[in-house]
Amino acid sequence: MRRLLIMLFAAAALVACGRPGPGNFEKYTANENGIRQLHDYVQDGSNSMEERVGAFMALIEAGWALQTRTFLDGCKDRDELAVRLTDNLVGRLPALVGDRKKLAPVRDAAFIGLNRIPSDQRGGFQKRLAAWAFDGLKPDSTPEKVKDVVEPRILVNQISDLGMEGVDGAVLMIRHGFHVDKLANYVVGLKDPESSLKLLEAMKVLHAIPDVVVQFTHVVVIGKIRSPDAVNHLLDLASNEDQDPDVRAAAFNAATDLLEDSGDLKGDRAGVVLRLRRLLARKNADDRWSASRYLVQLEGFDVMGEVMDALKDDDVYPRAFEDPMKTMVDFCRQVVFKKGGTVAAWDVVNRLLKSSNRVHQTLGIICVKSSGEPSRSKLLKRLTRSRKALAGVLGEETTVGRLARNGQEGLAMMGEVDAARKAGKLTAKDAKRKLFIILVDLLDTGEDYRQAVQGRFERESKQ
Repeated sequence: MRRLLIMLFAAAALVACGRPGPGNFEKYTANENGIRQLHDYVQDGSNSMEERVGAFMALIEAGWALQTRTFLDGCKDRDELAVRLTDNLVGRLPALVGDRKKLAPVRDAAFIGLNRIPSDQRGGFQKRLAAWAFDGLKPDSTPEKVKDVVEPRILVNQISDLGMEGVDGAVLMIRHGFHVDKLANYVVGLKDPESSLKLLEAMKVLHAIPDVVVQFTHVVVIGKIRSPDAVNHLLDLASNEDQDPDVRAAAFNAATDLLEDSGDLKGDRAGVVLRLRRLLARKNADDRWSASRYLVQLEGFDVMGEVMDALKDDDVYPRAFEDPMKTMVDFCRQVVFKKGGTVAAWDVVNRLLKSSNRVHQTLGIICVKSSGEPSRSKLLKRLTRSRKALAGVLGEETTVGRLARNGQEGLAMMGEVDAARKAGKLTAKDAKRKLFIILVDLLDTGEDYRQAVQGRFERESKQ
């Protein structure tokens, strides 16, 4: 013990009496006082670049890798020094594989240096680091091989620092279930279409492994990939009854979110259309309406005959998760009249009204009302006498005739609201709210209808 203390005091005395320089940098890595002197030496621009890099290497190899950040950030020529240092560090890594204790500080310092290199000069170093970290791995490498190569070399949170160069290694790890959430978010965060498709393929391979449990987080990431293939995979997950119900619901919601802006989905949509047709054929009201909506959005009104055939009059609609009345109002506003009251849109409405199917008639009446055009009220006259019950369609004790009268009276009230707005008796905001209240009330008629609309309008105005 006494001998050890004597050696430490001698080392401290040597540092105190001298000055860092080539050949003695290691002596200054024994304590914090020496580290401070190395810090001053590195930040002194009068010392040569080669000598300053030598001081860095002594510091790092002694285990002070995290000090690299502080040392570099105070240098006026930080960019150039970071390039020289990182080049030196990356060059040493291959020889250190197999010796984790020596490798770790060199690697960690290399990544600190990498993040201080100007972005336009970083690519070459990222490529070298990626080649080293994933050396020898191939798409068909086994999980054991991937783990044996990657785990001793690079930390998971360092892979994202490789930018585009780290994608192939990251997706290979994802295929085998390694650090899926962290790596998937890194890849999708690059916002590079090609990288996102590589990620999607890796996810599909992962999800095909029998014992793998698809996580909600996987669905969220896939939902960020704007591709028909992403929609296909999400719809497949949604229809897979072996999956957790919450995951299935999340997958379906993510797929429909992508389909809402289907114009941005570049690529072959045939798979999406095929899956939507399968949904359309199911005896499930939510599936039918969703499939109908997105088929029309993708294929246009040419598929409306197919949609009408699928909207069978079989009393399943009241069992839907979403209120059938809201579903139909949304379908009219967001699908049939999405591009306004075009000739094609009104052709669809007329086909619905002329059908003998109660679901078609109901949807047609609601669409006429949703148009907000009082002049279209005459289209409903023929149906006002119908006594067909709609409990099996809307889940409410009403009839086709009553619904048609509701549509006529609603359109008349909408005309009154528009006139009041133009006369300055209603603000644009109040008029919009009142029009909505008139639209969504599908059950009342006569004075009850007017009172219900006015009552709700007044209550909401006070909120």
